[in-house]
Amino acid sequence: MENVLVCVDGSTHAISCCAHALALAKIGGAHVDVLYASDIRSFESCMVNEFDSDGYTPEAVGHLRALEELKAKRIEKNVRNIFRSGDYGDHVDFHHLHGFILDIIGEFAQNTRGVDLLVVGRRGEHSGSFKEHIGSTAERIIKASMMPCLVAAEKYMPINCIMIAYDGSEHSEAAVRSLLALGTIPYGEVHLVTVEAENAPSLEAAHLEKVCQSLGNTNIEIITARLSGRVDEAIVRYIEVHSIDTLVMGAYGRSGIRHFFVGSNTAKILASTGITAIVCRCS
Repeated sequence: MENVLVCVDGSTHAISCCAHALALAKIGGAHVDVLYASDIRSFESCMVNEFDSDGYTPEAVGHLRALEELKAKRIEKNVRNIFRSGDYGDHVDFHHLHGFILDIIGEFAQNTRGVDLLVVGRRGEHSGSFKEHIGSTAERIIKASMMPCLVAAEKYMPINCIMIAYDGSEHSEAAVRSLLALGTIPYGEVHLVTVEAENAPSLEAAHLEKVCQSLGNTNIEIITARLSGRVDEAIVRYIEVHSIDTLVMGAYGRSGIRHFFVGSNTAKILASTGITAIVCRCS
């Protein structure tokens, strides 16, 4: 992994996003771009509709822009303090850009550095108080992104116990590849978990063994588990019982049915647990 893009706003999730990016980037010396995007065109539209041409629309918009600049400077200061505290300040660029967040992320993905991992918060500053809730911006980013997305929990916790929700789909294969691409992480355990859903073919033991071999490392303890029942309920229960702190999964499952957000099981699992998740789509 060489390049990490972190999307931040004024919420507390921004601290967690930067802390996750710092921990992962330091493993292989990756460069980090931190992005704060201002999309004030919607505000401008509201101003135009609310006030006539003789009103104070231009002045109001000017004040709004000035406030956004002050907010961006405050966020940049906090971001740089986080990376400096981890002795990584020289490897970080901060960007305050204007426009639609998905368009800006797309431009970063196509530039000369590219993006190997995208980090977003589970919820933004206007997403309400539900801790397990996935904010609308995070939803749109995960749905549109072809790169692995780390969806950071509200509070940063070091990665110590990872669970891979594996169903043999091309998206879960992409999740395994993405985990390997992150490099050697000093976590204690990796749980490779599959759920044998009703009326669905079981994965062969040899298939799972092959996945285990690809994850093989002397610093990693690999635990395999076959669960039964409803996929989302079984996985959430396993997370709770085994104190999983990071979930790795594909955006869609073997059914190929694409939910409005992501695969229906993926959406339910993300909505039911507040831990950090790495969500991957096959390219």
